[in-house]
Amino acid sequence: MSEIPFATEFVARSAAPGGFSGQVDFDCPCRRCGYNLRGLDALGRCPECGTPVGLSAHGDLLRFADPKWLQTISSGLSLVLWGVLVSMLVGMLSRLLSAAGSQVLVAGLGLIGSIIYVVGAYRFTEPDPSGLSDGKYVNTRKFVRIALALSMIGTASNAVGLFARLPGPIGPVMAVVGLLLLAIGYIGEWARLRYMRSLALRIPEPKLAAAAAFLSWAYPITSAIMVLGAGALAIIVMAAGPAPTMPTGLAIFGIAMMINLLLLLLVFLRWVRVQHKLQKALTEQAKIAERVWRLGGGSVN
Repeated sequence: MSEIPFATEFVARSAAPGGFSGQVDFDCPCRRCGYNLRGLDALGRCPECGTPVGLSAHGDLLRFADPKWLQTISSGLSLVLWGVLVSMLVGMLSRLLSAAGSQVLVAGLGLIGSIIYVVGAYRFTEPDPSGLSDGKYVNTRKFVRIALALSMIGTASNAVGLFARLPGPIGPVMAVVGLLLLAIGYIGEWARLRYMRSLALRIPEPKLAAAAAFLSWAYPITSAIMVLGAGALAIIVMAAGPAPTMPTGLAIFGIAMMINLLLLLLVFLRWVRVQHKLQKALTEQAKIAERVWRLGGGSVN
């Protein structure tokens, strides 16, 4: 997708008679500060931040959004992917580190991955300064931030409960609390993927939006089954103590978890691909927006 046609189209429509000349006769938030530009000259500037009015008269397409905001959400999505990569590396090394008696180190590294992920999700859900679509998605963005922060706390609580060898029932209780907070985090991931869908529609990329909508259900469900199931199994084993043989019910449960693991792998690969494609698309939209704002006389700093 080339940025030149969009920039040329913007300049042509802004300068053409009957294009964006005259007064703005509809509610039109400034793309940089959200000020209502209704009643202002379409060839003038926002009285609050000085952004050209014409830049805000193109609806909610991302190519006309504030370039700085687009760069922020693009970098946030990149951090989300890096956080997942760190968590995956920790998972691959966990057996080796656990065998060496470094369970606390495993938990700590896993927490680092969660922190990177949550910071990325926080940047990704940075509000559009224009306020466009916030009437529909503002609660979604806020919920994503709260839920994923609770999920990070749950990761720490679950790790402490399982590995710290706390006295009496404290360890199992902390592990259960951690699992409950992790469950809230998966609901937050559902909301984040739904927000991804809304951004894809503003590019517009309908196929990418449809893929995000599918993953908003498939990824949290398969991930939650795996993590919560494994955590529940660990709590049961920890509470029951050593047993001479594995009960049949636990064996069947283990087989079901293996099947879910295969499904999760397929869904996860799709999840990474869609996130990567959206991150690239957002980076491209930021470059297009920067070009459009420069040609339209707006500041990109």
